[in-house]
Parts: sequence; C-alpha cells; structure tokens
Amino acid sequence: MKPQLILDIAGVLVSNLSSDYWGELAHAAGIRVENFKQRFNEEIKADLWTGRIDEGEFWAWVKKHWPAVDIHQAQLSLSKHLVRLPAYEYLPQWSEAAEIHLLSNHRHEWLAPHLEGIERYLTSMTISSVAGCRKPDPVIYERVQAKLNPHAPALFVDDQERNLEPARSIGWRTLAADESGEWIAQVEAYLQGTLSIPTE
Repeated sequence: MKPQLILDIAGVLVSNLSSDYWGELAHAAGIRVENFKQRFNEEIKADLWTGRIDEGEFWAWVKKHWPAVDIHQAQLSLSKHLVRLPAYEYLPQWSEAAEIHLLSNHRHEWLAPHLEGIERYLTSMTISSVAGCRKPDPVIYERVQAKLNPHAPALFVDDQERNLEPARSIGWRTLAADESGEWIAQVEAYLQGTLSIPTE
C-alpha cells in the first residue's frame, strides 16, 4: 500500500512570488511595496486565490489603481519569477513509492506551465482558484482527504506553518518545507522507510 504524499506547490515545487516580484510591480505602480502588498491582501487576494474573480479581473484591478503599470510586462515578469525548485525533479521517483497529491493556494493559469508533463505522476491536484476555497480553510483539506486512500498514511508538506495545523487535525503527518531544502531528504527517508514522522 503506497503512502499518500500531499505537496504544496508554491514554496515546495515552484518558487513563491517573491518580494522581488512585488517590488517590481510596486515600483511600476509608483508606490511602496509594503503599501501595494497591503492593498492586495486586503482588497483582492482572497477573491483571486479562491477563483471568485478571474485572472483578467486581477490585472484590471491593478490597472485601475495604478494606470502606469504595463500589464503585459507585469505578466511576463510574473512568469519569470515562478521557477521550479529542486523538489520538482523528484516527482517521478517519489511517484513510484507514493501516491502524490498537490494542494496549493494559487492561480491554476499561473501554474499551468509547470503542471504540464507531470500529470502522470499525480493522483490528484487541488488548486484553490479551481476549488473555490483555500488553505487554511478546513474545507479544502476535507476535499483532498476524500481523494486519498483512507487506509494509507498521509504526509503533507507545506512551507507555511499555519497551513499544517488543519492537516494535523485530520490525522495527516506534516513536514515544514524549509528554504534550504533539507525537507527533501526527510521525504526521501520517509518513503524509504528509514524515517518515522508521527501524527501530532
């Protein structure tokens, strides 16, 4: 029986949208990056990540408030900042030892270039903009839980601690993805049966 390996995408398989990207966007808008991120978080982030608005409405929001922003350039820059992390290359071998499920707060359109070609290694994929809910809302974990083999152990990897607690509450093992990538070796050892990660 294969274990269930549930992976976040941003910060685990693909880079997060870094402060560098938000800095570029804020610079083009002519405001401080802290102010830009605050408005994004307060006004539109939840709707963007849960699909209540589409990608076009996000760029329209940017253009409405900051007409100086070149939207085409901003889109190109966004793609440039979403790069594959080392763990991405482990998916083929991990899929031999585990059933892999993806669980991410993101826009499916932005991740699409990195999802093409890896579907054959995945058992399921849950992205917030399609699911209509986002971590740490328990609802999105329950949806993934319904896709797991209930008789197999489940390990969830995420780079944000607040997203791990709901996973623990439904009995998943959890592992924080550190920026140095040491977590990859822990997953390797777990799948090889040489590391025990208890439920908490």
